[in-house]
Amino acid sequence: MSRSSGNRPADNGILREQSLNLPETVTRNNSQTTTPSTLSNSTPQVRFDYDPTTVYDRTSLLALAYMPPTDSDDEADPGRFQRRYRTPAEEEYDHDLNDLADYKGDSGDEAENVDDIYTNVDDAVRESEAAVRVNDENFVACDDIPTDEELRNEHGQANAPPLLPGAPPGWRVPSAPEDWKPDKPNVKLGEPTTRFVSIDNPGGWAQFTYRPKFKHVNRRAIGYMFHALPTGATPVPEADGKRSSSGFDFFYKGWTRNEDDPVFRSGATRDNMFPNSRKGCLGADLLSKFGLTQERMRDNSGAPDALFFYDLILPIHDTSNNGTVEGDPRMRHYPHVAECTQVYAITDLKICGSGRGHHFNETSPQELLPWDGILVFDGVLGGSKGAMLRRWDCRQPDNSSFNKLIHDSMSPSRWLELKRAIKLNNNLTATKRGDPNHDPCQKYDYTYKCICYNTNAITKHASLDLCGDETTWMNASFAEPGSGVISRGLEKPGGSRGGQTVIISDVERVRVRAYVHRHKLHEKHFNIDGCNEIKMISDMLLDMLITDDDDADSTRPKAIFREPPHMTWDNLFSGDQAMEYVASKGMGMTCTVNRGRLPGKVPNQYWHKGTTGSDDRAKGARFEYPIVAVKRDKEKYGNSVWVHTSFQSTSSCNISSVNALNHCSLCAQQRERGRGLFKRTWAIEMNKSRQLYLVTYGKIDRINHMIKNCNMYYRSWK
Repeated sequence: MSRSSGNRPADNGILREQSLNLPETVTRNNSQTTTPSTLSNSTPQVRFDYDPTTVYDRTSLLALAYMPPTDSDDEADPGRFQRRYRTPAEEEYDHDLNDLADYKGDSGDEAENVDDIYTNVDDAVRESEAAVRVNDENFVACDDIPTDEELRNEHGQANAPPLLPGAPPGWRVPSAPEDWKPDKPNVKLGEPTTRFVSIDNPGGWAQFTYRPKFKHVNRRAIGYMFHALPTGATPVPEADGKRSSSGFDFFYKGWTRNEDDPVFRSGATRDNMFPNSRKGCLGADLLSKFGLTQERMRDNSGAPDALFFYDLILPIHDTSNNGTVEGDPRMRHYPHVAECTQVYAITDLKICGSGRGHHFNETSPQELLPWDGILVFDGVLGGSKGAMLRRWDCRQPDNSSFNKLIHDSMSPSRWLELKRAIKLNNNLTATKRGDPNHDPCQKYDYTYKCICYNTNAITKHASLDLCGDETTWMNASFAEPGSGVISRGLEKPGGSRGGQTVIISDVERVRVRAYVHRHKLHEKHFNIDGCNEIKMISDMLLDMLITDDDDADSTRPKAIFREPPHMTWDNLFSGDQAMEYVASKGMGMTCTVNRGRLPGKVPNQYWHKGTTGSDDRAKGARFEYPIVAVKRDKEKYGNSVWVHTSFQSTSSCNISSVNALNHCSLCAQQRERGRGLFKRTWAIEMNKSRQLYLVTYGKIDRINHMIKNCNMYYRSWK
């Protein structure tokens, strides 16, 4: 920047016209005099006196170029110091300008593009107002929007970047630098000398990304292998007009289902992934019978009746024998817990009816409810890490942990008595190791069972799109030896020891449909635990499928699925065994695939499997067409279609789908960040398989996050 006063322009009319917020005067730090502003850089620090009550120091002349003028150029204008109340929009705009003036990059050091931010206002020509030069991956500025004629001319040339649907106007696919030239063929290592257009390239991949790959021994190239993308992927050789390997047909420029294939995920489109026909709903008649009203859904303060909805899932009253309303299908919760607690106090602890020790008063469901509430309330208040008694301690006036609501709801001694005796199962009827259908998780399973069973009981139709994953609870105690209920090395936030439960829920709502506790005593259907759990969850969901003979079997759970649902899982549950089983049952499934469990016996070189860096070649390869492999087997799984999509994002990505995709091709998804002057727009690589996974996965993670925010911590000596 120039600091010479001799470069000061004589006339600021043009600059003032372009800078609508230019101030009338500038007060210098080394003088008390006030002079008309001249957009000069003659002093390193200036002080703006636009608002008489607030003085702003600005080191960036960009803020000076945006300060608002008054109607008069007279220095002695009396209206210049009158306060003008700004609108909220003007205040927000001014706030953005202040942030922009103070912006110095992402660190204390000046970036290489600092000259694009701190420009010399002495220059008569100002560049376009690009507020921030971002360093986001795949970011390409949309400043120079080409015309239609320029686009036609550009795409009429060889190796032209593709036009992607979904990309913002003016955005261009990352491509080779202007000074890049391909290397000469290495004839000594056997690289073909033919022109690039003669190389087998069914995906139309650019020469910048699709390059020769050599075999190395001790880091020394010894021979040419084939042309490949940065991840090592190369096309399957063509034979008889098809590219096939191990039962998979490979497509390199997009894929669309055959005419004789069913339409998967009925009702869903590219622009509407979750139409109303796929969403779930509760039984309105049953909820009305329970007493649901508009006031209970939302009172005058806008909050729902929390206790009513809590009672729907974990009933406080006995729902059997018409204890609540006639025909109540729900499973009772607190009455069962009260019974098991009382039995445990009599038979195991012998503190009730034995005449020894402190007398244990009979408990009730109405007492156990506030006992649970104290535990949750403690977490809502920030948590006490198990030191619950501080919530009752009112002896010290400076105890900020004391809570009167907890103090008045139950005495601390009674809370400890119940903590010692509370049980979710009856030890007299519990199974033991070696018994048929033994469940090592029976001591804590009942609450899971109530939540899942009662959610399905009050449901009319379940969502046809489900999300599954494991949920982890930290635990430092012991469990049944050899059962595997408590595991080590979980590498989860908050600890590495605890238990896990696989659950599946609706995508658009927190409604758990089925669950499986993770342990070693499950029947082994497959040798991979994730695939084995997929099989068990799938069987549970199929039992809830609506059929013509629903009333014939009274032992079946309530039928709530109008058609076989579609599930989304992560790579822990991937594998050929899971995909083939789901396909044989006619269900839908989408999951990311572990690199060690890529489909079938297809050679790894035909998939995106290797890791990549962040160089220009890797960034350009992200926008190449994905590899789509399709497998059909009428004998094994009828009309089901297994589609595997292999592509490159920040590294190799593989997503398998069964009965989920009707087409798959390359596209872009627009991304925006910031607002006002800070707003920027770019695009990321996308395809139908990835889009489906991203919009349907993550519900269980959000449930875990909400539970974590409750800060519930339980300390027990049992």
